[in-house]
Amino acid sequence: MSQQIRVLQCIECNLYQVDIVKKANQWQCKVCRQKQKLLKELFRGSGAECRQKVQELNMKHGQKSQSLDNNKMQKLQKQQHDGHIPSSSKWANYIDELPVHPAPTSHVESKLKLDKANKSDDESYSDADSLPSKRKSNKNTCSKWQEFL
Repeated sequence: MSQQIRVLQCIECNLYQVDIVKKANQWQCKVCRQKQKLLKELFRGSGAECRQKVQELNMKHGQKSQSLDNNKMQKLQKQQHDGHIPSSSKWANYIDELPVHPAPTSHVESKLKLDKANKSDDESYSDADSLPSKRKSNKNTCSKWQEFL
């Protein structure tokens, strides 16, 4: 009696592989070393039949993925060739438009206005008022966070 072989597909790398039929319901992928449970047995037969079936299935899978990659590349090249770039973003419908302000007459005047505004803000606000006083305690603690308090 010859040994029974089965064809399985790895969940991780999607390659088809042969595996010896066992009582255990688990197997390990020979390519990515991923241990997994047996979900679906695609084919069962002798070693030669299973190897041939695996070659066919992997070839079809490779051609399919290659054709998908080629289609993606052609679409990208076509978009680049046509120059078809969306003129507005998808978020434009959801964002409120900002009111248009007249531009200042010169760059120097705008800097002067900003400097005056900043000086008036600085006079009314001091850093000492906003910072809390540091908490000092006489306790000796072992916490490394104590120095940050």
